[in-house]
Amino acid sequence: MSTPGDELADHLESIIPGANIYPAPANQIKPPAIVLRPDDPWIKPGPALGTLSEAWLAIAVVPAGDPRSGMDTLHTLLLDVIDGLPPAWALTDTGRPVVDESTGTPMLAAAARLRYAVG
Repeated sequence: MSTPGDELADHLESIIPGANIYPAPANQIKPPAIVLRPDDPWIKPGPALGTLSEAWLAIAVVPAGDPRSGMDTLHTLLLDVIDGLPPAWALTDTGRPVVDESTGTPMLAAAARLRYAVG
């Protein structure tokens, strides 16, 4: 069984050329990339009776070597995700860019918070 994140990853691969799309967090990420993962709270009741809503993050990742170029690429990647969301998906908001060194290599990253309506 696939998750909505798996389906979104497949969709984003078809519309964002040149970016590596990861349907889940990975130890090795090759930028430029979009990494999808559940947000917190992940699953909660939806707006209509008997529906559910899922919270996801689409994290854009680029090398941190050139901040100006990196910011431009982050901006483009996030807009590509937002503009290309399938009908069941909606943008909640985005976070600010941060330098992430969790993989051992400095990366510039920013996340779009997304909502998926189920049912």
